[in-house]
Amino acid sequence: MAITENDFLAVYPQLNDLALVKDIINNSKIISLKEGEILIDLDENMESFPLILSGSLKILREDEEGNEVFLYYVNSGNTCATTVSCCLNKTRSNIRAIIEEDAVFLSIPNQFMDHWIKDYEVWRNYIFQSMTQRFNDMLYAVDQLAFKKMDERILHYIQETARTTKNNILHISHQEIAVDMNTSREVVSRLLKQLENEGIVKLGRGKITLL
Repeated sequence: MAITENDFLAVYPQLNDLALVKDIINNSKIISLKEGEILIDLDENMESFPLILSGSLKILREDEEGNEVFLYYVNSGNTCATTVSCCLNKTRSNIRAIIEEDAVFLSIPNQFMDHWIKDYEVWRNYIFQSMTQRFNDMLYAVDQLAFKKMDERILHYIQETARTTKNNILHISHQEIAVDMNTSREVVSRLLKQLENEGIVKLGRGKITLL
């Protein structure tokens, strides 16, 4: 599988420096992963960073007891700013990135990160804007955890998943939501039923429809 300059710019129009695009294509490797596979794991040594061409990632944090909590999604046309930060600072990963939808991405060795920030203004702007956006996403996730009720958090999770997958019908179990929300399946089921009674969602066997 190969990617052309036009293919790349169709997904990343903001990186419209032809010399940079050639550098990216020539120094990256195309990787495909299936839904549910782990792209980046906790405490992993970051030797490369991804530019997503299609599909999406789900970013999670894990506490010392192994409990996970959902932070945000990363879609095509974006990169994982937390990964970028680890590459720039040469630190290990502090998140887990799981393929939410079958994904194709460019894997770029992190040795090019510093060079391109110095050499290409559009790359420098893209990286800083990505990090700013993800910092805001992290703040929003903290706000959700600290200040929002569980029913509001679950609704936000469903809305974000529908937006990311571009599909209002979500094939996801109550247990999966419970894991991502760091709560029990019983709590999720009760609150989903409440949302259904309010006409916000419709529940089915193995699926949730956002109305």
